[in-house]
Amino acid sequence: MVRGLSDLDKPAKGLDWSVGQTAAHLIAAISQNADLLKGTRESHPLADIAAINRERLALISAHSPGELADGIFRAATTIVAVAKSYPVGRKVRWVDDVEQELGTVLAAVLGDILVHGFDIARSVDQPWEIRRQHAAQVIAGTAPASPLFVNQAKAAGFKGSCDVRVRGGVGFVARFDDGRLTIEPPGQQGVDCQISADPVAMMLVFYGRVGQLGQVMKGKMVSWGRKPWLGLKFKSLIIDP
Repeated sequence: MVRGLSDLDKPAKGLDWSVGQTAAHLIAAISQNADLLKGTRESHPLADIAAINRERLALISAHSPGELADGIFRAATTIVAVAKSYPVGRKVRWVDDVEQELGTVLAAVLGDILVHGFDIARSVDQPWEIRRQHAAQVIAGTAPASPLFVNQAKAAGFKGSCDVRVRGGVGFVARFDDGRLTIEPPGQQGVDCQISADPVAMMLVFYGRVGQLGQVMKGKMVSWGRKPWLGLKFKSLIIDP
């Protein structure tokens, strides 16, 4: 899709970047995570991501659709090779210097590819298929890191829990307590609400690409329990990755 772009300066819908910059961001983001795995780059604070994104974009020398497409493939090939040789059981110092499993980092990279592909596709009126199993992998892999992305302003003073079941995928309990989020296996304690979600819909909602209410009306996200309205509140407590 990137190789076939005719106008790299076309604005990307919902972003402050052009479609060309979005493709360049993908190269930089994948490469940065590969460097973290290789140990040639330090972890960075979540608060610095916007500045780091600007710095990354300035370093990308690709200026044509072909160069951008080649850069994405090279970066993806590199991180797969590095991951295959990564020591079994070793954790990665990721955002905010918090240790994460290798699978979490790879799931975040996959999420970047799927979501930014979606950004470019809808900006240039091209089809973009996100397979349910791939979206489910993103959710399963990144769920353990979601406590890093709590919206502190909205979660402060809030206490509640949701049992999240991804259709055809993972299940987990998200428990909020005054700005702190813990992710637990399902079924251990009582919860305030339960959520059943299509994986593609849930991923796009939590990345801020589609509205949650629209997905609820389509039956792709459903909540019930003693406090079913918390299902609608859940996303507002998490900032976009």
